[in-house]
Amino acid sequence: LARDLFTLTGNVDEVSGDTPKVPKATLTVQNRMVASICDIINPIFYNGLLQTATDADCTIYPQPLGQVFTVLDTSGEIPFVRYKPNTFSRYSLLHAHAIRNLCVQLVRGGLRGDDIAVISPYRAQVQILAKLIEAVDAGIAVGTVHRFQGQERRVVIFDICDSHGIKGLSRFIKAVDTTEDGARMLNVAISRAKHRFVVVANLPFLNRHLPPNAILRDILHKMGTRGDIVPCGSV
Repeated sequence: LARDLFTLTGNVDEVSGDTPKVPKATLTVQNRMVASICDIINPIFYNGLLQTATDADCTIYPQPLGQVFTVLDTSGEIPFVRYKPNTFSRYSLLHAHAIRNLCVQLVRGGLRGDDIAVISPYRAQVQILAKLIEAVDAGIAVGTVHRFQGQERRVVIFDICDSHGIKGLSRFIKAVDTTEDGARMLNVAISRAKHRFVVVANLPFLNRHLPPNAILRDILHKMGTRGDIVPCGSV
């Protein structure tokens, strides 16, 4: 994840010493995401330089994806997190089953499996998700954010399972600077989505424990004000 959009497209020069990489031919037009998704990451990661080439998506998405952004809030179900033995990789069975139910709802609502991706920062959570979601539709992509880099789907569901029972927030979600690996992961996660981006999270828990200037805090706030916050129990 230590590469950004400029690096991936080859538009950077390596500079010696401690000087960071700088764009040699600024890439300013993107055509993967609808403008609403680009507008979330653009000011944070690209200094507002990105523009959207086209913004035509007339698809009617099944509920609860009426808006571009949806936050599935699991706090009402009081989710607990466990750790894979001898690792810091965490998982939540409640989150996994909630996402499985959401995928069932989306497929029954008319989406194809290969329209959907489910990603998480945690390998332990991905292993559980993969087993549950394969039974829904084998076409649904499931993986860590790292493994999904370079791919895209119409709908991306991003599982942030940090909740009650953790020893501390992982570095993947508490980043406060765009140079941190966690910030780069957030950029990759969001920019995989073409038309809809869903976050599954315990919102009050994150609100209490994220640093005041955490990038994820800003992203969740923007998603909540520009999209829908849906109780997990309604899915």
